[in-house]
Amino acid sequence: MPPQHYYALIVERIGVLAAQGCNAPAIARELGCEGYTMAPGRSDPISLTTVRRLLRENTSAARRTPPAVLRESLAADEWWLRELAAELSMPSITLYGWARRGWVTVVRKESRPPYRLVLHADPAEAERLRALRLHAAAAAAAASARGDVPMLRRPRGDALTR
Repeated sequence: MPPQHYYALIVERIGVLAAQGCNAPAIARELGCEGYTMAPGRSDPISLTTVRRLLRENTSAARRTPPAVLRESLAADEWWLRELAAELSMPSITLYGWARRGWVTVVRKESRPPYRLVLHADPAEAERLRALRLHAAAAAAAASARGDVPMLRRPRGDALTR
């Protein structure tokens, strides 16, 4: 069998196993059990490193989503972190940081990988977050005065003493 055909066969099999929900170590074990090797005529099995590289480079399975969790399964005013970040036109890592600080209400976290956060944001909360994003320091200071959100930085005269 020509090497390019063997390579395509391996990539296809990895994609099938990944679509079934197998992780990279399970795929490497399964390929070994099925007799796949690094190349035709070689005896060394396909390594975990190779499986991970092939997943990353050749299949969409590397970025596969967990078993379908539909938008309809979320309650009203609940958002996946990435969806809310897109709605607010902001990086998801920034919104994640806000969730860790308690500036956004985290409703739940999935119990299985990839552990996506579900956030609560009604229309008023979404507007507050937009304002915070657009005018982070000014909005944080104003919100802190109202008691909504902690300030991003301590005022200069409020240093901690030892």
